[in-house]
Amino acid sequence: MTQEVIAAIVLCIMGVCLVFISPKRIWSVTDKWKTRGGEGPSKAFIIITNVLGIIMILAGCGLLLFGSA
Repeated sequence: MTQEVIAAIVLCIMGVCLVFISPKRIWSVTDKWKTRGGEGPSKAFIIITNVLGIIMILAGCGLLLFGSA
């Protein structure tokens, strides 16, 4: 396995985790300690998390398809 393939697999796995794991769970691990009330993540956080996950999946797939060309 080359470095490109390993990086592509890691990107895809991270993207899938960002898309399919609840943004509330991700927020509670990463950002809850920064707030006083801790009501929950904002809508912007949820949208950005999902968009970032999709971008990471696309980047990983692109790296798999075009990385060794």
